[in-house]
Amino acid sequence: MKLKQTQKLTLFLLFLLLVGGGLLYWQTAYGVTRTWDGGGTDGTCGGGAGDGNKWSCAANWSADTAPTASDVATFDATSTKDATIAANVSVAGINIALGYTGTITQTSTFTITVGSSAWVQAAGTFVGGSGNISTSTSFTFSSGTFTSTSGTLAIGSCISAVMTVSSGTTFNHNNGTVTLNCFNTSGAATYTIDVATTLTLYNIVLNTADSSDNYVVASGDTLIAANDFTHAGGILGGPGVWEVQNNVIIGAGSFGGTGT
Repeated sequence: MKLKQTQKLTLFLLFLLLVGGGLLYWQTAYGVTRTWDGGGTDGTCGGGAGDGNKWSCAANWSADTAPTASDVATFDATSTKDATIAANVSVAGINIALGYTGTITQTSTFTITVGSSAWVQAAGTFVGGSGNISTSTSFTFSSGTFTSTSGTLAIGSCISAVMTVSSGTTFNHNNGTVTLNCFNTSGAATYTIDVATTLTLYNIVLNTADSSDNYVVASGDTLIAANDFTHAGGILGGPGVWEVQNNVIIGAGSFGGTGT
């Protein structure tokens, strides 16, 4: 009788181990939300003064685990401590949510790569450095301050309203380049830029390999290139207005359009 009870207990413990391992695998494979909780302190995050604010410090994140390429990095009211990006970052998404009043700073040439969960900013301040920033889907900016990188901010591929900048926001172009990527593989696609009446960027590049992809500025909006505008490919659409204050460069993949 005792042997049977022991066998049952062993099987039950084995079952719990397998379930726990499965949950761990699921979280690892599919990613989770990692929330900035600001738990890091100076001297405990791999450096000297100020290292307690590092993005890479695991103690600054929920479950004391820094976000990986499969995770969404979230900033909200959990902690309003400033964050410093002092190493290359690759995540599924960045969500700067309501309640976060701190500043996220990209230092030097360190890069930021954002996957299919997109860049969403509804609060706080982001200050870009000189490293490239890319998001493979959309860029949605509804509140706060965003200072772009002086390198290249690449936004794409093609979905509706890929770049959305709302009224009440502050977007500083930092003399950088914004590249609007449209690498659609299933026929014609529309890349919509919806801004708060006007948005001034420095260099703008329309980058697509498909002649049928259509770049559209939303009705009533004006997108301004304070420096150079490169129409490398696709169709230039309206009903909004494209304004260029310096050079216009027309690439071999450009297919005109009815845009103003």
